[in-house]
Amino acid sequence: MWLRDFAFLPQWPLSNTIVYETNGYCTNPAPSSEDGCTTWRGGQYNMLESETRRQAAEDDHPRDGSQYPEMRFYTDVLKINENITLDDFSVGVPLQDWAQQGYHPMMAFGLGEESTILRALKSGNHIASRTWSMFFGWTGANSNSQLDGTFVFGGYDRAKVYGQGYTQDLKQDERCATQMLVVIDDVVLNFPNGTDASIVAKTSSGPFDACIIPDYPVMMTIAYDPYMLAFMEHTNTNISQRSYGVSYYSLLYDDGDEPYQGDMTINIRDGPAIRIRNSQLVVPERYIEEDGQLVANYSRSNLVINSLQDINSNDMSVLGRQFLSAAYVMVNQDTRKFTVWEANPTSVENLVGVNEEGEDITDWCVSEPVASISENAQPPPDQPPPEDGGNLSSGAIAGIAISGVTFLAIIIGVACWQRRRGKASAAAGPQPQSDVPTYQGETTYHIPYQYQSFEVDLNNPSKQGPNELQGAEVRQVPDPQGWEASPRNEPRYELTG
Repeated sequence: MWLRDFAFLPQWPLSNTIVYETNGYCTNPAPSSEDGCTTWRGGQYNMLESETRRQAAEDDHPRDGSQYPEMRFYTDVLKINENITLDDFSVGVPLQDWAQQGYHPMMAFGLGEESTILRALKSGNHIASRTWSMFFGWTGANSNSQLDGTFVFGGYDRAKVYGQGYTQDLKQDERCATQMLVVIDDVVLNFPNGTDASIVAKTSSGPFDACIIPDYPVMMTIAYDPYMLAFMEHTNTNISQRSYGVSYYSLLYDDGDEPYQGDMTINIRDGPAIRIRNSQLVVPERYIEEDGQLVANYSRSNLVINSLQDINSNDMSVLGRQFLSAAYVMVNQDTRKFTVWEANPTSVENLVGVNEEGEDITDWCVSEPVASISENAQPPPDQPPPEDGGNLSSGAIAGIAISGVTFLAIIIGVACWQRRRGKASAAAGPQPQSDVPTYQGETTYHIPYQYQSFEVDLNNPSKQGPNELQGAEVRQVPDPQGWEASPRNEPRYELTG
């Protein structure tokens, strides 16, 4: 049997799982080549190769909203790891591009109210509740400011949270697809000299609502007037250009401008103060090349904030991926609540299951512990970039498609599991904060996020096909003349079958 490796990102309010077939329908600003389109989408699902593919029944999947593309539904075998396989799992194959540009370009598993993957995992007794949690990881300019992220089905990683959690009800609001609404009382610039400056407190607008959307490609969207104007005034810069790369439509510093060197603290009303490190706030511009590789352009500084202006000036603010470099979020769909903590960036794990009542599950045992797949070793945080330009390490497509971070998806089972120590890499880093206790973890099922796979039976089961998503290394571009910052205008390239 042939395992096809795909990369997914979570998405809302999507309930189904989306996989792109050999025609990825890549349009501007996506790469126009087949290799580039494959990376952009997260892989290719070739239905003709699968003997386990079946036409899905009409009532086999929930109905998603009109904002999603027309799709044809099939069932196939979703092999999450050696222990968990979902038979006859329903997937939607888009029949067209759906004009999401670079905001939601990838294959996706829906975590909406009727999420099929959460439902399948729970009904199969793989998780105790329809709970998921996420830490995005670090995606800085060099290995000292990079750390694998974690996505957990069925609970959360206690070792990666710090302080008191902020728990609120999920709220129905057409402006917020995830229903994770917070009020931001202040956004504070933390300058390297120790001084702070608010870009909210002295404005006429004051505090504002925000929606946490974990797959959104920037740290934050915020109104140009008054907040970004205040940011530029305090930092003595004028930021007018946009990136059409991985951090889609975020801001690029103009030539000659000195990028902001400080941190940014986001104060959530009645909740934690989330401090975003400068290494995660200002990064090299990254984009996917025609050959499918991720290119990091160190000559262009990318502020991963999207300034809302013109027709979008009244949009609700969004807290996206890089917000979860400093925060950890958990959602329990059974209790309809979400929790936000300050993140403790560490490779140590202490996984905790959560039941339908939102209570931690503390009794665990299992007859045969499953070996961990260790994360990449990380050195201490935020050292200066190395002289070679700090190229990101090579990796599979999930890391490439989301700024170089690699996710480990972890499923916390419902059965009685045997306790054992969590493993940390010998050179693990960044280490837990000095005032944060070090936790020891449980036996877990680890799934590298980039290796979510459909198991495909072929006529020749002994034939192992190449992993199309492997070996996609990250390149440095030293010369800004070698790339294009505006959307490509080439004609659409449709992948052949």
